[in-house]
Amino acid sequence: MNKYYPYLKEHGSKLIDLGYKIIPIPPGEKRPFKKSWQDIDADQHQLGGWLNNGDEKSGIGILTGEVVAIDIDVYDEEYVVHLVEYCQKHFGAAPIRVGNRPKALLVYRAEQPFKKITSNLYEGLTGSAQVEILGKGQQFVAYNIHPDTEKPENGRVIMYQ
Repeated sequence: MNKYYPYLKEHGSKLIDLGYKIIPIPPGEKRPFKKSWQDIDADQHQLGGWLNNGDEKSGIGILTGEVVAIDIDVYDEEYVVHLVEYCQKHFGAAPIRVGNRPKALLVYRAEQPFKKITSNLYEGLTGSAQVEILGKGQQFVAYNIHPDTEKPENGRVIMYQ
């Protein structure tokens, strides 16, 4: 798998046009490398600067606040399906990003930004389980190579059945 796919070059402009606040993520990583990344509100001009300065092969993080993400860090696929169905029933349909299956992340827009909300951490037969709602001051990876699976986290919608 080519770890240096041009995610920022290919998808950055469209995400900005759709109103997402993006940040470059190093290839194969989950965390931003730009200083004060929480305060960046990238526009097309800033994206052009990143692309011209060697970041074209970076992944893309989405800043949360106006956008929130329900991050289901659970390894039991049956339970993930249940949680996804619960979220969709109570909060509406949402894009689902899967990086390290069966874990899932659902993306929503918030009427008002709020801080991160975290469930308790539970230990079970399939490992630890926790749900986080990523809010103001957080980010999630929309496009990149997952550091553990070495497969794309590519913003695609995967519907559990």
